[in-house]
Amino acid sequence: MRALKLATIAAILSVAGTAQAGVNLVTNGNFATTTFGSSQAAAGFTSTQITNWSSSSAYFVYGSTPNTSVMPVPTSPAYSAPPLGGNAVGIDIYTPSLAITYTPGIALTAGSTYTVSFYEALSMGAGDPLGSATSHFNVLVDGSVIGTNGSVSITSSTTFSGWQLVTDTFVAGTTGSAVSLAFQNATTSSLPPILLLADVSVTKVPEPASMALLGGGLLGLVAIRRARRTA
Repeated sequence: MRALKLATIAAILSVAGTAQAGVNLVTNGNFATTTFGSSQAAAGFTSTQITNWSSSSAYFVYGSTPNTSVMPVPTSPAYSAPPLGGNAVGIDIYTPSLAITYTPGIALTAGSTYTVSFYEALSMGAGDPLGSATSHFNVLVDGSVIGTNGSVSITSSTTFSGWQLVTDTFVAGTTGSAVSLAFQNATTSSLPPILLLADVSVTKVPEPASMALLGGGLLGLVAIRRARRTA
């Protein structure tokens, strides 16, 4: 009985150690660790200014109150901070193919499935004319687009789209400890609204075999408990 119990516990610990399900592979995905403090910045930033992130032209937007020199405070509806806290970064979609890059890269195993999730929103930039625009982020892993889900829009009477949760799933094509991850504006507009990014995470999806082993281990513990009750 004791041997069975130890084997069951070992199997559970093994699965928990190898699956890494639910562990965010992205550090500072909410852009909270930054030298900008509560100020804002336009025209790019480095990974020393926002830890682990860089962009040649993106904006840094303080979480709770956007600076009107970067983007006006939308009133219809009112601007809201990123849903999970932290700050946001944004790209002017007037220019095509701008990117926000996670500089350390992410650790992937070829053939394993991963989920990328983030929030995006669209807001008019400071001094920009009002009008309609729609855009979203393309997710690039190892240089290839793996996700194009999501769409956020503004109109001549709606200056802030609100935050939308976007989730994409992909199968890693390569194994590496620093596989590139970037977010790129998917569309352009004759208007220059800002496409905002917040709360980025990448997690590994549990493999079916691992889940089956974990389930078997839990059933083993239940059987041990019942055996003790009837002994």
